[in-house]
Amino acid sequence: MRRTMSLAELEEMALSLPERDRLRLIELLWNSLESSDSRQRSQKWAEEAERRVDAVDSGLLPRIGADEVFRELRGIKGL
Repeated sequence: MRRTMSLAELEEMALSLPERDRLRLIELLWNSLESSDSRQRSQKWAEEAERRVDAVDSGLLPRIGADEVFRELRGIKGL
């Protein structure tokens, strides 16, 4: 008969996993908390992010440095 693992034991085990497995565990746990609508939105945003990264990588969209982005944001916000 299997005994129930304590949260501390589970935590210790999870933290000992390789990074890739920890990321997968995070994704599984996060998705278990989301509603169906929220999961669909998350998936659509992930797909959009991938499209944007591909567009930048292929040269269709320009690369803009963080300094320039924040400078523009400060200008928009009047900061």
